[in-house]
Amino acid sequence: MAEKLRERGFDVVHYNTRGYLHDPYVKVGDGSASALTHLLLRTNHDVYFTSLSFVPSSCLYLNRYLRGKPYVFNATGVKWEMFRDRTRKKPFADFFIHKVYPFLLGQTFAGASRIVCNSRFLEETIALRYPQYQPRLSTIYNGIESERYSSGQRQSLPGINEGDTVLLCVTSLNYANKSSGLQLVLDAFGQVQEKKETVKLLVAAKTSNPRYQEWANNYLQSQPWRDAVIFFYNHPRIPDLLASSDIFVYATPANSNDSLPRALLEAQSSGLPVVTTDTTGCPEIVRDGMTGFVVPYEAKAMAEKIMHLLENPQLRQQFGKQAKRWIAETFTWDQMADQYANLFLEIAR
Repeated sequence: MAEKLRERGFDVVHYNTRGYLHDPYVKVGDGSASALTHLLLRTNHDVYFTSLSFVPSSCLYLNRYLRGKPYVFNATGVKWEMFRDRTRKKPFADFFIHKVYPFLLGQTFAGASRIVCNSRFLEETIALRYPQYQPRLSTIYNGIESERYSSGQRQSLPGINEGDTVLLCVTSLNYANKSSGLQLVLDAFGQVQEKKETVKLLVAAKTSNPRYQEWANNYLQSQPWRDAVIFFYNHPRIPDLLASSDIFVYATPANSNDSLPRALLEAQSSGLPVVTTDTTGCPEIVRDGMTGFVVPYEAKAMAEKIMHLLENPQLRQQFGKQAKRWIAETFTWDQMADQYANLFLEIAR
């Protein structure tokens, strides 16, 4: 987005503890609150922006309070659903869950000139919990590099035989609520596998928490169809897995921190038909009956739609083409940059 804003004439300065994709940046000391606050107090920008809590957002709140400098906060997910995981194994966990983190999040919202959400679902969810900030809320969809996810190369994968139909689930195993969506996918796959043994499931899980990885491995080993599931942890080439699959499946519970699952954008960008649940922002990304199927949060409902696609290869192809076009036209960096540009100009005025 920084690159697109620069193309539109904005002077963008990127502050971070490390660089990203060769974008020029100003290094922020050790990343502590004191280092960032000290740096911010010596800057003079028209508008500040962050999507991170709680150190950067709290520092921007102080910068606003002390100097009147406006900032935009991008709420990238349902933050309070992550409080419990953030405090795991820390002393006084309940105090942080019920007092400290809610206070910091409330202050972040209170100081922000605008609160940007990446889905209408998230905007409505925040408005229900913090109705006093509803006038500051807006939705701007994230952009995605469609070309990147459609450029994968089909791979020969272990456990996949010629003639197999491949389902793919790309998810994360770092938060308790969100991780439970994988169990529903596995249960749905089990029902499909009982009827069609030539179906295989690939699971690409991003994880930094051995606790959830151990849970996933143990749950899989307890199932009779375990040999039909292949797990990859922190796979470096997701586009290749997308190119090697036939159907994308994804589930997230209603109380997860998901707001607009990026995995669904990536899958449709590659031209895969999708079966997903009607929870969080999933129905905003997947057009039911056009780019895939949106089903209730039930293994049986998901399994039925997967079977329908397995039995209709022409429909899979049709959905995949429509999905690729839908994402390329709707979730672009240009539309994202245009909306942010208008927002920043409005605040600066």
